[in-house]
Amino acid sequence: MNQIETWSLPPFKAGQSIILDITVMDGDEPLQLVNGWAACTFRDRYGGTEFFTVDSDGSGIVISPLTGIIHIEIEPSQTLLLNTKGVQTKGVFDVKLVIPPFTDYPVYDGRWVCYPSSTIVEPS
Repeated sequence: MNQIETWSLPPFKAGQSIILDITVMDGDEPLQLVNGWAACTFRDRYGGTEFFTVDSDGSGIVISPLTGIIHIEIEPSQTLLLNTKGVQTKGVFDVKLVIPPFTDYPVYDGRWVCYPSSTIVEPS
């Protein structure tokens, strides 16, 4: 299993939604995630203040158990929490996965850049 990969999200504006589709692999095959649980947390820095977490118990994450796909949706109201100062902000996020027999796997972590909602140029 590819337990950890690090990457950066493309820059986004506060108030935009974010969609992440992650395929968890076991060698060359998607890992079956039957009875799996996942969470994604956004922070200001590693070990720092948590802005919010979405998980598969509530809303924001849907797990496709047979295809190994974790679909994460971050709502516009949540990305507004990442930029309350009106200047470019930066931080980190991580995705955790728990699958039976309750093994905790860090799947992804990375960095994000959030522009103010008033930014004229559209981030990619």
